[in-house]
Amino acid sequence: MNLPTMLEASTARSTRLGSWMLKHLDLVLFVAALVVALPLWQDFGLSWDELAQWDMGQMSYAYVFRGDEALLSFRNNDYGVAFELPLIMLEKILGLEDTRDVYLMRHLATHVFFLLGALACFRLVDRLYHDKVLATAGFLLMVVHPVLYPHSFFNSKDIPFLSLTMICMYLLVRAFQRGTTAAFALAGAGMGLLINIRIMGVLLPLFTAGMLVIDAWATRRFARSLRLAALLLVTTVGVLYATWPYLWTDPVEHFATAFANMSKFRWNGRVLFNGAAVKASELSWTYIPVWFTISTPIPYLLAGAVGTLAVVVAFVRSPRTFLLDPVRRYALMFLGYWIVPVVAVVVLGSVLYDSWRQVFFIYAPFVLLAVHGLWTVSRRSALARKLVAAFCAASFVATLAVMAAGHPLEHVYFNALVPDSRPEEVRERFEMDYWGTSYKQALEHILATDPAPVIRVAVANTPGLHNAMLLTRAQRERLRFVPVEEADYFVTNHRAHDNVDLGRHVAEPGRYSSFRIRISNSTISEVFKLE
Repeated sequence: MNLPTMLEASTARSTRLGSWMLKHLDLVLFVAALVVALPLWQDFGLSWDELAQWDMGQMSYAYVFRGDEALLSFRNNDYGVAFELPLIMLEKILGLEDTRDVYLMRHLATHVFFLLGALACFRLVDRLYHDKVLATAGFLLMVVHPVLYPHSFFNSKDIPFLSLTMICMYLLVRAFQRGTTAAFALAGAGMGLLINIRIMGVLLPLFTAGMLVIDAWATRRFARSLRLAALLLVTTVGVLYATWPYLWTDPVEHFATAFANMSKFRWNGRVLFNGAAVKASELSWTYIPVWFTISTPIPYLLAGAVGTLAVVVAFVRSPRTFLLDPVRRYALMFLGYWIVPVVAVVVLGSVLYDSWRQVFFIYAPFVLLAVHGLWTVSRRSALARKLVAAFCAASFVATLAVMAAGHPLEHVYFNALVPDSRPEEVRERFEMDYWGTSYKQALEHILATDPAPVIRVAVANTPGLHNAMLLTRAQRERLRFVPVEEADYFVTNHRAHDNVDLGRHVAEPGRYSSFRIRISNSTISEVFKLE
């Protein structure tokens, strides 16, 4: 084969490969994101609630497979286990026993599910706008978020709910566009699992009912919409009941209990919010809006604001035209699903803490609003489309740089709206490493710098103990957790912002800080050498 023929064949292969990659861009992005995660997934620490989440899965597993009724008196039996129970089953199948292996597996599985949510976002955007550039932007808005990305490893309660919310919205739009019984049954099954993970998932079936009403009005096919509503109800309730063992003995009463506990959660600690320590049950209505705003990259907020404004203006100008539009009608649902949960939390007086993590799921409709904003601007002209592409590229590159600089604690993130010119200014105003994942780095530092065969460590709170579970067996054998009076080191993540822990334990002569982790000009983790 001569050179021109070889070059021609090579060009043809490259063209076919490029065409295949463009056609399957969603899978390419998914695999690329997974490849990026593989060198990173062992870096993240163990969060405060991970042992409790594991316990919930274990209790349900014992109830389902061994008939152990301890679940019925278990304190947290009102939590759904649609994600936790499969994790326990996977743990059993793989034969994992060492705590490091168990929790690393859980981190990787949680992240893969998060990426599936991003994959669903890509497909939903592509289905609505038929634009792979916008679909890629949607995928990256999900993944390239400084707070959500680390949580996607160590948060098996809020991140799966966010991911499944996006998956369910994709299934819902797909069902309306296909109009088949099978598509609506699949969407109903997804919503059953969604409510299982978090009771707040009941909002999506309510929005679906609203969409069915609009669809019936637009098509004049009222009987069809009623049949589909009945199908959705049956599949949602059926899957919810089948996958939540807590409901099996008394589904109505137990569901009502779970719903009541969700609206008035059993925790009344204090939360640091804008410099004040406030009871979690007495927080201002601004708590979620402020946290969402200060911990989301500003370019993302701008895109979301444009999308929100575009939806409101178009709807006010011509409600009928808007509701009949095959793209914009869904944007109205996204807007409602972003705003209504926050309003519901305020109206119900729900207990909130740890920033906005309990409502991470509202980020799914927000991403779709942001994409709608990008679509609204880009469709004006070829130049506008180029400017939108450049805006997205610059935003994602800048955000990735921030995330890389903060790894593996990039979730302790505040945008430029929070000043940090003065040392410890941010820590005095807002929660920072509230889940204590930085203890992993602190313990690893002690082990790497102290050659003693046995090291006595005191910690300020329970994540300090939990994070030892992610260390190797040899590392764990060198650590002894003791009262501070007997310790060689005292470690804190500064969750107690009044510094009671420091004042009582280490403000004595000869006791000093030997290691600290600083983010946004504030100390989020500190190791004190005790002498």
